[in-house]
Amino acid sequence: MNRNPIKYQNRAGLLSWRVWIAIAVTPLFIGCLAAIGFGIYEWQASSKLAARYESYKQAGEPYDNASLDAWYRARTHTEATQDWLDIISAMQVDKVLDDLPVFGIEKSLPAELRAGSDWGDAQSVGSFINASEPLRAKILQALELPKPVYLPIEFNGSQTLLPHLQESRQIQRFLLLDFEYAYYQGNTKRAMEDLVAMQKFVKVMDAPATLVMELVTIALNGVHLVCVQRSLTNSQWNEAELQQLLSDLQPVYYQPERWRDCIQGERAFGASLTAADFDSSGSGRVAINLFPLMPSGKLKILDAMDEMAGLYQVPLSSLRSSAVKLQTRIQDQMAGPSFNGAALYMGLILPSMDAIASAFTRTEETRLWTRAAVALRLYHLRKKEWPASLLDLKEVGLGPADVQLVEGGRFGYEVEDGAAYLWSTDYRDFKLSPERPTSKSSSNPDEQPYNLIILR
Repeated sequence: MNRNPIKYQNRAGLLSWRVWIAIAVTPLFIGCLAAIGFGIYEWQASSKLAARYESYKQAGEPYDNASLDAWYRARTHTEATQDWLDIISAMQVDKVLDDLPVFGIEKSLPAELRAGSDWGDAQSVGSFINASEPLRAKILQALELPKPVYLPIEFNGSQTLLPHLQESRQIQRFLLLDFEYAYYQGNTKRAMEDLVAMQKFVKVMDAPATLVMELVTIALNGVHLVCVQRSLTNSQWNEAELQQLLSDLQPVYYQPERWRDCIQGERAFGASLTAADFDSSGSGRVAINLFPLMPSGKLKILDAMDEMAGLYQVPLSSLRSSAVKLQTRIQDQMAGPSFNGAALYMGLILPSMDAIASAFTRTEETRLWTRAAVALRLYHLRKKEWPASLLDLKEVGLGPADVQLVEGGRFGYEVEDGAAYLWSTDYRDFKLSPERPTSKSSSNPDEQPYNLIILR
């Protein structure tokens, strides 16, 4: 049978065009199916996201700027708001502060606090303290008003500014300087008033709606503990005053709710994040514009933040290790290609859980360490000798748990040449040296190691 060459070639050409059309249409068809599937997936994620926000709302938890603002207002008091704003303003306009220790960067306190010792800045500090009596009186008066105090904050995601909160540190520094001068003058009554005022001021600012707010509160609390420690090296406290210090240091700073609350505040920040939060010239901003945060990405971020908040159920003794494990797992989950923007945003908002856990651990351990030092002073005042072991402090009311490190073990302690030495862990790795720490500050060789209290 003879084939018509021309007809055969036409059929072959027609077949080749059909193949090329199929090749061209197939990817488009697959792409359309993928787009439809992706759209359905994001629509389902959007529904889940709305349900998640509703669950936060029903639980009274913050999930965006507006709810975070309402959450903060509900946990604070406005009666003293203007008083504290006026005090903060007064602290900012006083240019004399730059020439004083604590405030000025070129001035420092004596290495040891000792009554009547050689202190080159004593005269200028005394003049400032005398001139600032009205300000101190205002502070003490405001401390008696309801707390924590509400300070105006315009919540705007990661762009939120906290000027009043940061400036509030000046008030604690003022009380610190007043304490140092009072103790230097031998006025332990006024010095104790300042210590009590510092503790009250911590409560004034203790409305941690975000991680930064919590860290500021921790810093304010740390100022109070350092002052107590400095007063113990060359102590002038009588028995009643030491007993008061022991009592004032008894309340535990860390409560599990602190962890949960500050992470929930960060979660609200994350839910309000947009591409504008990235540096306009950075590669992250370009990537976010290419892969914007989709509902599934937001849901993935909320899942991670909820897991982080759930660590409040973990005991403080294992909080650091648990935080590191969870952070590593979340980072691994976020690794790899992603088209919902979750990984890029999470890199910006994921707080360092290890750093937060370390801050809480350090704060609680410093409280225990400082309280043990007060107990040593009280023991020595009563018995005219140092105890052979920290367990002997049971005679002044401390049990084994009161002289124990947060993550296990006991504070370091020894007596040499009539002086007692009490040391804590190195907060870089939370390990306790078996021997007394000897490393000193490179900027001030006269300073003792930061984790060593000397009782002379």
